[in-house]
Amino acid sequence: MIDSVIYDLFVPSGYQSDLKLNVNRDIVTGQTYTYVIDFEASKSIVKTGNGKYILKPVVHVFVESFTGAIKGVVQPYEAKPEVLAIGPSDDTTTVFADPYSGKFKIRGLNPGLYDLEFHPDTSYSDTTLFDVEVFAGETTVLDTLWFH
Repeated sequence: MIDSVIYDLFVPSGYQSDLKLNVNRDIVTGQTYTYVIDFEASKSIVKTGNGKYILKPVVHVFVESFTGAIKGVVQPYEAKPEVLAIGPSDDTTTVFADPYSGKFKIRGLNPGLYDLEFHPDTSYSDTTLFDVEVFAGETTVLDTLWFH
């Protein structure tokens, strides 16, 4: 639905028959791994040149023991910020803080230092945290971030 208008969503035949997920990690025989599949809905619906919409799934797969996470809370939660984690290779992962609690969690991050950009959708100022460290298999917990 866009501007109160409901549009059909076309699913190309290739996406109806199967879905291939690339892990790109070495695994050890006899070891158990937990895989997390992240479907990025906001990047998966594409408007075509003729005004139709198609589903082109953007899916990320990561192994929890090889990657880390960053979580925190923003206040006031009404600021509803977009949170970007910008990694060592300028790769960017984006989430939105929960609009009712201000909580957010960015998962599947490779170990290293990240800059976090917070872009609220209201009159609050953008904020950036620099050099937030992420470790494999761990969650980095941030102090509550207050917007002004």
